[in-house]
Amino acid sequence: ETVLKKVPNHPQSTLNLGLQYATRGDYTRALPLLERARQLGVESFQVRYNLGLAFYNLKRYDEAFANLQSASTLAPTSADPLYYLGLIYWSRHEDETAAEFWDRAVHLRPNFPEANFMLGEALRKNHRTEASVEFYKRALDQDASKFVYYARLGGAYFLLGQHELSLDIFRRATERFPQTAEAHYFVGIAARARADYALAESEFRKSLALRPGNVDALAQLGFIVGELGRYVEAEKILRDALAINEKHFYANYDLGRLLVKSKRYEDALALLRHAATLKPRNPSVHYQLFIALSRLRQKEAADRELATFKQLDEERKSQPNETEDLQIEEPPGRP
Repeated sequence: ETVLKKVPNHPQSTLNLGLQYATRGDYTRALPLLERARQLGVESFQVRYNLGLAFYNLKRYDEAFANLQSASTLAPTSADPLYYLGLIYWSRHEDETAAEFWDRAVHLRPNFPEANFMLGEALRKNHRTEASVEFYKRALDQDASKFVYYARLGGAYFLLGQHELSLDIFRRATERFPQTAEAHYFVGIAARARADYALAESEFRKSLALRPGNVDALAQLGFIVGELGRYVEAEKILRDALAINEKHFYANYDLGRLLVKSKRYEDALALLRHAATLKPRNPSVHYQLFIALSRLRQKEAADRELATFKQLDEERKSQPNETEDLQIEEPPGRP
């Protein structure tokens, strides 16, 4: 800055100040300085790459793309511009092209957790869960500081039915991020899948202590308490969840299911019908409706629900393995 006050058009000082701002993440200030440096004749990988970063972070993606391409041409062995070019293709829903850029980035720099993670994301998006595990595992092995890496790897194991591995990854997440409500929530989900209801209850309660009123955790806790045979307590928890969000599918479904277990079929019917409007293609809710209607001797309606259940259950078996319990969303990180 001192040099620029004396010599306003000093190319290297203009570049250095722009790079300082870029390093701090202040791309609004970095951008005009980097552009000015280029106008003053500084043409280098540093200029083009940091211009690309600045435009990318300011969501000016076309300009980011042009500068990152130039950076890659100037330094063809650098993995960083390839990673960001992949992100731009990803934002355009050109997933295969994005994956090609990340693959090239990882080839140049195998120890590149962000690029490995995004390769896992591309595979997951295309229902190639088993293949995604390798890349999620690489990302976590290379950088254990990001919660989303634990969440995705544990989630992939969960989808593959490897619940012991899933539980292990999520437990590691709680050790690294003890104050993260989602980490305890995911341990609860994995423990539920293994029918370890005592652990599941403990972890859902920890999650709720960190994020009170989280309707997903509350509904899961209600289910678990019901499975442990504490029906009155479970009903209260599930009604608390419905008070927060009356359109929450699992709160409606699990309370309806609990009332069926308690032989309160009329009360169950309204909840299950509401759940069926929220997720009409969920087979389990139609099966519970079949039970409730059968007990109420509404044979014609019960038969319809049973037929719907059988059709949807067959369709589900033919679909890629999916879950609605694991909700993991976080934007990709920087290299």
